[in-house]
Amino acid sequence: MSKIKIIYGHDTLCGWCFGFTPTLDAFAAAHPDVDIDVVPGGLVKGERVGSYADMADYIAQAEVDMTRVTGRAIGQPFRDMLHCEDAPLSISAPPAMPSFK
Repeated sequence: MSKIKIIYGHDTLCGWCFGFTPTLDAFAAAHPDVDIDVVPGGLVKGERVGSYADMADYIAQAEVDMTRVTGRAIGQPFRDMLHCEDAPLSISAPPAMPSFK
């Protein structure tokens, strides 16, 4: 019988992926016989790329459901960054690139 392998595609900028991390960690601890490959991808690309400040309202609204479902909340430093005039660009490609080297 072949060993079970899970390939988990995620986006390092995705709040839902952030919220799912403890579940994946608990699964891995409970099933050490299962291989898990974590593959970063990108949901924020093309026309969706923009300043985090431009996404602040969307993120605040999405966080309510994410926290309710996953039990994880966004930290205050991240919230503070959302409201900075020089908030960084939200783009998924750079965090995902190390997996392709």
